[in-house]
Formats: sequence, structure tokens, C-alpha cells
Amino acid sequence: MSQSFRRVGGIPVKNNNVFNTKIRTEDLFADKASITDLSSTNISCKNLTIEDTFIYDNVAINDLTVRSDLSANNVTIYGDLSTNDVYIRGDLSANDICGNNVIINGNLVVYGTSDLGTEIIADLAVGNADISENLTVKGDLSANNVTIYGDLSTNDVYIRGDLSANDICGNNVIVNGNLTVYGK
Repeated sequence: MSQSFRRVGGIPVKNNNVFNTKIRTEDLFADKASITDLSSTNISCKNLTIEDTFIYDNVAINDLTVRSDLSANNVTIYGDLSTNDVYIRGDLSANDICGNNVIINGNLVVYGTSDLGTEIIADLAVGNADISENLTVKGDLSANNVTIYGDLSTNDVYIRGDLSANDICGNNVIVNGNLTVYGK
């Protein structure tokens, strides 16, 4: 019985599975319709787009786009994930990212709702954080040189939504510079 392979983007596939040990390409796109399980020990490419389950040991990429949920159920990372910018267009919660340290050297852009707890993330360090909706911090938050240990102390605070008693809670709210409120 001969082994028949079909090609998906130049990659040999049999029974919707890829058996390559190394894949090196400019662009790699995988969805459930073409590849249900993409397993490899080393994948190196410039752009990687995943719409379903992806399991790997090590990946080195410039851009990572995840169109489905980024969670332990859909994405399993056995090695290190190294990227400059991370864009999350869905919801980011404590169940999505597990680890003691999440360090992002570039930008962290969150388009959904963020809920980060210290039981999952002990340290969140980012250069730039752009939160389009809500950010709930249950533990300590360290971004640039601003560290929050229950109270918020910073030079400039910009609030573009509504400001009420429910928005800021703490024993001391100290603003050394400007407090700018764009809403009510």
C-alpha cells in the first residue's frame, strides 16, 4: 500500500496531519479545513496564522496572529514563545495565559476585556500597554516605571470614560502631575 500525500502550501500532508520535523517558509497558514493537527519540532517563518489547534516545541517568528481563542485548550506551548508584538483581539482572562512571568518587550494591545489575577500571573511587565476597554488588576501591576501595590501613584492619569466612585478605590490616590478626565 503506497503512502499518498497531498500538498498544502507546498507542505506534504497525509490524513490531515503534517509529519515534517522542520518547516521553513515565509508564510504559513493552517485552518481546520486543511490541517487539523500541525505537529513539528521546529517551525521558522515570518508570518504564522493559526485558526485552529497548534502544537509545537519551538517557534521563532516576527508576527503571531491568533484568530481563535488563545488559551490552554486551543494553544499548547511546550517551549518558548518569542515575539516582538502580541495582538489579542478576543477576550483576555486568567484562563487564557498561564505562567509566572509574562514579559513583552514590544507592545501589548488588548481589544477585548482583560482580567488578570495574581494566582495566574505573578508579574506583568510591558513597555507599552494599550487597553481599549477594561483592565482589572487583582494583584500588582508593573508597567514601565509605574508599580501598583493596591494604590495608584503616577504623574499623569488620563481617563477617557466616566469617572465615579466605583472606578477608583484605594486608601490613597496621589496625582503628582495632571488628572485629565474626558468623560463625566
